[in-house]
Amino acid sequence: MQEHAYLQPEAGVGYVDEAGRITVAVAGQWTHEDQHLIAHALKLPVEQVRVVYPAIGGAFGGREDMSVQIVLALAAQRLHQMGISRPVQIVWSREESIIGHHKRHAAQVHTRWGATKEGRLTAVQTELILDAGSYNCTSNKVLGNAHLTVCGPYKIPHAHVDSIAVYTNNCPGGAFRGFGGPQGAFVAESQMNKLADALGLDPIEIRRRNLLHDGDETVIQTPLPAGVSIARW
Repeated sequence: MQEHAYLQPEAGVGYVDEAGRITVAVAGQWTHEDQHLIAHALKLPVEQVRVVYPAIGGAFGGREDMSVQIVLALAAQRLHQMGISRPVQIVWSREESIIGHHKRHAAQVHTRWGATKEGRLTAVQTELILDAGSYNCTSNKVLGNAHLTVCGPYKIPHAHVDSIAVYTNNCPGGAFRGFGGPQGAFVAESQMNKLADALGLDPIEIRRRNLLHDGDETVIQTPLPAGVSIARW
């Protein structure tokens, strides 16, 4: 796993505004997702929850999931029900931040790649497992990117890729710059280097021979639109 380590730890203020809405001012990245999750947790209509994003203070994907949002909303709601109209503030310490928020997913990947002696890729077989930790968070979304990038930017006529995210007792896995891409790219490029070595080919040349171009199908059978530029270097 990898820690985001942004400068500003998780922090926010919760209160009930003049319209009677549970309001949370917090640093985040998905305003409406936060709103819906708070509403779901507090069993409130969405329109009774308001989320305000001031300056983010660094994120890198680390603020795409829940941290202090629901606790702030619940505390503000309970105080208001007791007749206390005061804002509630939470600021996590760095230790609490490292313990409490999600990390880049740890991954286990087992993969086999085949190529002709000329260095043309023929087939890939891959099993990709992401450590989702104790909550789903954005694991399903990160998994989609990892599923695609684990085969790299290469044209591969035959591909069998199984990808799953599993619950564990670790910290939650979630969004981090690259969104599953770094895990996948590391595997793909490592395999290309191994193939180049086994075939006695230049590692750059074997990549050139297999790059995707406009209209080529990816391993998920989606044709690429015009404007694919990787071969123009």
